[in-house]
Amino acid sequence: VWYWRVLLGIPMILALFQAGLFLGKVAVDPPSFLVLHGKMPEARSLLYRSYGAEEPQDHECNGGREKIEELEVQLLELQMAA
Repeated sequence: VWYWRVLLGIPMILALFQAGLFLGKVAVDPPSFLVLHGKMPEARSLLYRSYGAEEPQDHECNGGREKIEELEVQLLELQMAA
């Protein structure tokens, strides 16, 4: 008769722990939110990390130029939507 409390309590404890982590320690803002608040360098960095691409340096020419151009277009679209 008491085991249903355990079945509901354990996931609830884990969910509260996860919510505390996400709200306090590991707060990750989506690129669109960062663009909206004028944080373009952070948005660019997050977008590149999300797609597994390295951020191009000013003096570098990378072989994955198409991927970089697609990400830059996505950033511009986010900026125009803001």
